[in-house]
Amino acid sequence: MPNGKPRIDRSIYGFNTQIRQTYIYLMKACEASLGGTNWNRLGWSTVEITQWGSFYNRWIRLYDLYINKKGTRTTDVKDEMLMIIKECRTYNQTHNLYDRIAVSPYGTSKDFSMFNIIRNTPLAKTKNKRASDPDMKTVVIGFHKFGHLFHELLVTSKNKKGRGKEKGVAQILVYITYTEITAAYPSFKEFHYIGDVFRGLLLVSHNDENKGKMAWYTARVKNSRGVLGSICDFACAVVM
Repeated sequence: MPNGKPRIDRSIYGFNTQIRQTYIYLMKACEASLGGTNWNRLGWSTVEITQWGSFYNRWIRLYDLYINKKGTRTTDVKDEMLMIIKECRTYNQTHNLYDRIAVSPYGTSKDFSMFNIIRNTPLAKTKNKRASDPDMKTVVIGFHKFGHLFHELLVTSKNKKGRGKEKGVAQILVYITYTEITAAYPSFKEFHYIGDVFRGLLLVSHNDENKGKMAWYTARVKNSRGVLGSICDFACAVVM
């Protein structure tokens, strides 16, 4: 909730503006060099954009009823709209949709503004003194534990002892992709964000469908202004 304002508004009129704007924006074609639509570029899956479209389509049908105060606006209509808002907010939280936009390698200031993503992005206001540039700060990924359908990563800074972050680092962002064991070395554009490191550790759970595949990891630091550092060397392990 940046600056006291939630990313997804809880009010009917506020949510109405957001769901319409974000769905239309996600469905727009992006730059030709990137191909596809904005939801492709930002790393959303087909299932996720379909669900967002379901929220949108259900909403606009009910909103037309809601704005007719003397005719079709009823308590049931209002309750159903409030339920859609709740479902949408929960879906975003469980799928990290907005958080993934915030750390997408293809994210732009226009994206952050559209989705009200302020904290830890370049739109955030700076405080007192400017945070240091993270370009020269990087991390190393190791493995702390292995188990059935999980890896626990140990991610440490190259220039600092222990598990703490280097000075000026607000977050350490971790990305993952899967390949067959015999597949070629992946490129960074195949990775997607999975979470932040906490005290040097990150537990990663895998789906059954990825059992026997190679899980590849990389990470990058981010300062308090939302500036991202370079990606670190890839680490990999088989999903057991």
